[in-house]
Amino acid sequence: MRSALQWVDHTDRVISQANRVQKLLVDMETGNRSYLLTGEQIFLEPYTQAIAQIKPALNDLKHLVDDNPIQVQRVEELQQQHANWIRGVPNLALAQSNQAELRATLLRRKQEMDAMRSLIANFIATEEQLHSDRVRTVQQISRFVTATSVGLAIIIGAVLAYVSWQQLRKVAQTYTTMLASLQQSLDDRNAAEGALRNSEERFCRAILEAPLPIMLHTETGEVI
Repeated sequence: MRSALQWVDHTDRVISQANRVQKLLVDMETGNRSYLLTGEQIFLEPYTQAIAQIKPALNDLKHLVDDNPIQVQRVEELQQQHANWIRGVPNLALAQSNQAELRATLLRRKQEMDAMRSLIANFIATEEQLHSDRVRTVQQISRFVTATSVGLAIIIGAVLAYVSWQQLRKVAQTYTTMLASLQQSLDDRNAAEGALRNSEERFCRAILEAPLPIMLHTETGEVI
C-alpha cells in the first residue's frame, strides 16, 4: 500500500512539473511573438523569465521519469526542439523591415511551438493514464487490505471464542468435579453417621434385651 501510494505521489509530481514546462513554453512563445509584433521591450519579460527556467525545468522532468524510457525519449526530443526554437529567434530589426517575412517567421515558429506543445501534451496524457492506473492499484490494494483485515478479525475472533469456550469448559468441569467430590463426602459422612446411629441403637437394644443376673446365696453366704 505504501509503495503504491508513493507511485501515485510520484506521478502527481511528474504531471505538475510537466504542466510547469508547458506553461513556460507558452510564456516563451507569447512573449517572443508580442515583442516581434510590437517592438516593445516589456513584452520580453515573460520570454526572458521562461528562457531562464525552461532548461532546469526540462532537466528536472527528465530526472523524474528516468524509470520510463518512453517518457525520457519524449523529454529529450522536447529539449532538442526547444534548442532549435531558441536558435531560430529572428532579429527584431530584420523581422520588422519585411512584414511578409515577419508573418512567415511567426507562422513557422508557431508551428514549431505547436509541435512542442503536442509533445508535452502527449507526455502529460501518458502520465495521467499512469496516474489512473496507479490510483486503481491503490484502490484494489485498499479493498484487499480491508477484506483481509475483516477476514483476519473473524478468524482471530473465532480462535479467541474457541479458546475462551475451552477455558470455560475446563472451569465448568473442575467445578462439576468439586461438586461431585463434595457431594460424595457428604454422602460418606451421612452414611457413617447412619451406621453409627444403627450401632448405637443395636447396642442399646442389646443392653435392654439382656436378662437380669440371678443372685444365689450359698450356704456360706456368698452371692453367686
